[in-house]
Amino acid sequence: MDRRQDAGPLRLRLRLRIHAGFQWLLAPDGDPALAPDVVNCSWGDENSLSTEFQQDLRALRAAGIFVVFANGNSGPRPGTVISPASLPEAFAVGATDSGDRVAYFSSRGPSPWGEVRPHVVAPGVGVRSALPGGIYGTMSGTSMATPHVAGLVALLRAVSPTLDITRTAFFITSTAVPLSTTIPNNDSGWGRIDAFAAVSALMNAGIVRGTVFRSGDGAPISGATVSATFHGDGTGGSATTDASGRYTLPLAPGPYDLTARAFGYAPATRYGVVITTGVVVTADFALTALSTGTLRVSVADGATGAPVTATVAVLGTPLTATASLATFSLPAGDYTVRARAVGYYVVTATASVVAGGTTALTLTLPPAPSILLVDSGAWYYGSQIPYYRQALDDLALAYDEWTVRQIPDDVPTADTLAPYDIVVWSAPYDAPGYIGAQNAITTYLSSGGRLFLSGQDVGFLDVGMPYYWKYLKARLVEDSSNIWTVEGLPDTPFAGLTMTIAGPGGANNQAYPDVVAPYDPDAASASRSGLHHL
Repeated sequence: MDRRQDAGPLRLRLRLRIHAGFQWLLAPDGDPALAPDVVNCSWGDENSLSTEFQQDLRALRAAGIFVVFANGNSGPRPGTVISPASLPEAFAVGATDSGDRVAYFSSRGPSPWGEVRPHVVAPGVGVRSALPGGIYGTMSGTSMATPHVAGLVALLRAVSPTLDITRTAFFITSTAVPLSTTIPNNDSGWGRIDAFAAVSALMNAGIVRGTVFRSGDGAPISGATVSATFHGDGTGGSATTDASGRYTLPLAPGPYDLTARAFGYAPATRYGVVITTGVVVTADFALTALSTGTLRVSVADGATGAPVTATVAVLGTPLTATASLATFSLPAGDYTVRARAVGYYVVTATASVVAGGTTALTLTLPPAPSILLVDSGAWYYGSQIPYYRQALDDLALAYDEWTVRQIPDDVPTADTLAPYDIVVWSAPYDAPGYIGAQNAITTYLSSGGRLFLSGQDVGFLDVGMPYYWKYLKARLVEDSSNIWTVEGLPDTPFAGLTMTIAGPGGANNQAYPDVVAPYDPDAASASRSGLHHL
């Protein structure tokens, strides 16, 4: 039977099974007492107008069951929310990435009924997920974000089993972290969920707040950590002070030991601070500065001896400076100092600081090519940039990074590339010309720039681009080699080297590695067989 002819009956059977599933949830095994508090639904129909399951959701809502739905992965265009997330009875969830930005694929509102969608967003990019066969992997989607919200509902119901659906939604939305100046909105709803804040609000927790300041002159200490340890089981929470040295920490009722810590100061503890529901307790801390010495770091060019402006970091501390002469006030002790400047190798050295004394340290940086590392995989969450960072870091090479998070806003221009001797461009599943960087790369290469370009489909996507055949001297042979090893050819820098691009030790992200060859044999030659990177 033709699949298209069979699609209707298959969809009908699927819908009937979902209806039956919702019915079963109302009384598992015929017992309403076994009905769940919350149901996670990481599925939907691209037809946002569908009301197929509206009556089911109304029945679950009447039974006090909170139903959470994925908003869909058809963004970023408005009005792309899927059904049943689009229905008034559903609680819809969008996805955010590791930078707390709404994922580009996350479907947007409004719903066909003019309602805000999603209600909230949650982490949905690069989430560790269960896969078929009892294994785990990394996946992205609003289907990964939705279980975070379902878990939060379960936490709230665990604290208050009689919490109704309306108040549950209120605690989630009212404590969410806004991701926009307009709240709510059809990108992120009321914001990214904050489980700790939601549960604290429900518990009407007590609050401890105060100021951490320097003993003697009362100067505020920013970036200090105040941690709470509950008597008996060691659990609690922590908060970080703002620029004015202030902190606020919600805690469940009970006695706590509070400890304030900051670099360069001796910690201070207040024992037996009692937290009471709905009461604000003040706990200030005066920290005593440790005895310090001065560390002066000079950075010089290894070839000319001239001063070099570099980023100087005292490792293991929060202290950094960008200068050719950096001065740090440090508690007495031994430190590792690192200087990093593009166009030079990274250099580290150790220094001993004596209380009341001054230690001078000169870091001489050997010249190196200036390098820009372009991460073109970020805009579709396929980044493989850690491999390149590791290679450059292992070589002690300093480099700048350019991340392409949005197209076309973040596409590098010719001016972006021009200052660098070498551009290392990672395009796991896309290509420079494909995202609109053809002119930028052509200008860069015609001016003498050097490009290291890697990706499985660069040849397939950019085969007709002038930079590809004219400057890189490459041509596409076929779309997929079905080869996942790379071997260095004799009489090349890679002679005797065998690498794998699949499994342990490889990026393991190649499905259709291109087969490429020199376009002009008089100007270019292959250095590796099984070549898929260019």
